[in-house]
Amino acid sequence: MGQAERTGARIASARERIHPDYRAMIDDWQERFAADQSFRRLHLERFERGAADPWVFDDGSGPLEACAAAIVAASRARILPADLGPEGKSLMARIAAYANGLRRRLLSR
Repeated sequence: MGQAERTGARIASARERIHPDYRAMIDDWQERFAADQSFRRLHLERFERGAADPWVFDDGSGPLEACAAAIVAASRARILPADLGPEGKSLMARIAAYANGLRRRLLSR
């Protein structure tokens, strides 16, 4: 069971244990949680499309801007760079490799 499922189960369990006067508050939490999960699923689907087609994040500015757009999209989905340590290191290594490739091919010595 994932973190989201555990959180949803805790909220549902709390609703059953509390005084009926507070159930409306729990119902509101459940609605907010469901909306948040839907929002995150939307972004996850975009990232899944991006994994198959990296140009999903490209606005015509090139791969480096597409990487920046992916980072911004992740932050909008409330995924912070600190949550993606290994992935961030991999991304930075690939960006550095891309920049080195550009230097080799485009800059005269």
